[in-house]
Amino acid sequence: MLTDVVVSHPLAPSHIRKRIGRVAMNAQQYKHRKYKATAAHHHAQLLPFCVETCGAVAPDAVTLLQLISRAGREHLGLWPHEQTMRQVLGAVAAAVQKGNAMAVLAGHSGAMMRASTPTDRQ
Repeated sequence: MLTDVVVSHPLAPSHIRKRIGRVAMNAQQYKHRKYKATAAHHHAQLLPFCVETCGAVAPDAVTLLQLISRAGREHLGLWPHEQTMRQVLGAVAAAVQKGNAMAVLAGHSGAMMRASTPTDRQ
């Protein structure tokens, strides 16, 4: 199994004309083109993990999550598949939300620093 993770922001100026969900699909297609030879060389299945900050998830990412959940079900038979899948999706959602919060806080901090810096123009 070979994967590469990308989290895209569909509201960025470079993506704003695309539909939400399409940005993750474009990233998935790019990752397939980029890693096709590497996956073939290693006889590996390529499943890029492409998600968007607004919540969209590309089909290969869903497949990868299902495979992880299925492996958990086989090795940890204590939890139902649905519960395992919910936990995995929750962990991904929390990580994306944490990244969003960090970006907002960094932007806010930068704006506050610029606003508090005296300028030479008067």
